[in-house]
Formats: sequence, C-alpha cells, structure tokens
Amino acid sequence: YGELMPQMFGKEGSGVVTDDQGYYEVRHLAAGEYALTASHGDYAPSEPVTASLREDQVLKLPAILLSLGGAVNGRVHEGEKAKPGMMVQLMGAGPIQQGLTDADGRFRFKGLKPGGYLLNIMDMAAMQKGKFAMKSRSVTLEGEEEKAIDVLFGAGYRVFGGVKGLPPAPMRMISLRRPGGPVPEQMNPTDIKSSMEAGKYQAGIAMVTPDDKYEIPDIEPGTYIIEVAKMPVVESQRGAGLG
Repeated sequence: YGELMPQMFGKEGSGVVTDDQGYYEVRHLAAGEYALTASHGDYAPSEPVTASLREDQVLKLPAILLSLGGAVNGRVHEGEKAKPGMMVQLMGAGPIQQGLTDADGRFRFKGLKPGGYLLNIMDMAAMQKGKFAMKSRSVTLEGEEEKAIDVLFGAGYRVFGGVKGLPPAPMRMISLRRPGGPVPEQMNPTDIKSSMEAGKYQAGIAMVTPDDKYEIPDIEPGTYIIEVAKMPVVESQRGAGLG
C-alpha cells in the first residue's frame, strides 16, 4: 500500500491510500495546478507528478513508479565496545529522519533517493551530563546502492580551554570547524542545505560550562577554527593547529 499526497502549489493537500491493486482516487478538487507524490515505508518517495485540473474535469494520470532507493547503514562504537542509544540523524532529500542505534550500536536508513546526505551522530548520555558529543559524516548515494559508515568515538585529540568575556546565557556553545566552511552567523538552522554545507566542515561542538570552561574530544589531526558565536558577530575567533 502506498500513500498518495496531492499538493496544490503553495498549499498542503489531502492524502489517500491506494487499494490492494495500487489504484487511488482523489475527489472534490478545485481547478488548479497540483503536484502528486507517492510514498511507502519500504520504498523511496516518488518524484512529483504535476497535473493541471480544469473545473469538473476527470483526469487519469499515468502510473507512479516507486523504487527501492538507496540505504545507509553503520555502526557506532568506542574502541571495540558498541554504543547503543546514540541519536542518528539523516539530512538530505526529503524530510529529516532520525533514530537510535540498537544494542550492537548499529543503525540503518532505507528507501533513500539518490543524492547527498549528512549523518549526525549524537551522544545523548553525554549531553545529559552537559557535554555535546557529536560526529558528522557526508554520504552520496547513486541509484539503489547501500553504503556502510563506521563511526568511532573515544579516539583523537582533546581540545579544551576557557572563554573570557562571554555573558551568561541558558546555553553557550563553542564550535570547532575546518577552514572554508560558513561561520555560525551565516547558518540558517531551518535551511537543510545550509545545515548540510556547514556539517561538512564541522569537527566538534561543546557547551561552555558555568565556570567558562569547554572541552571538545575525538578531534583528528589538522587545522581548525575555534569560534564562540555571539549573534550577530563572532565573539572570538582563532586558528588552532593539531599534529
């Protein structure tokens, strides 16, 4: 069974469920331009099919084809020990998807369209202790291929220190990014493309503690920029070399 979502340009439409033969019928539509998409939990969402409907017209559209799509799977671990309960978020074509790693530290997203995706893996247990532990991975899918991603925590350099002059706030963040990426003030958190572009350069994020300390673990060797954002300007910015 699939779910067909007609969408009037600029306005949300209604949905119907196909019968056991895959047929559907949408009634009582006003004249206008429509975009129809079909979705199913075991398949990738279809490409939109546009339709122009006149008043009192009965329109029969060609069959909408669904494909299995691609998939992304992976394992999150610290050394040889699996990390269950990690939040995994997938951004890219279609709505944002997220889930938790299982008892073996594994995750899988299926029914994905070809294109670029960004995986964000967050340690929710660390966040509850006031530490923001997150890793990001960029993935590109072609056709119906499946890619495996290995995510290792607990390895690499530790960047830590103190921040002076940062005013009190409910949540104060410091970020570590590779040169070339957008600065925090250029990001639009509601824009998926903007978030994906920033994620390609993001190396780590940390919460600033009440005594103005921060710590960012698991950093690979390289050159980075440490930033404390005070909107709309950067409070401090400096280069850091690790090796």
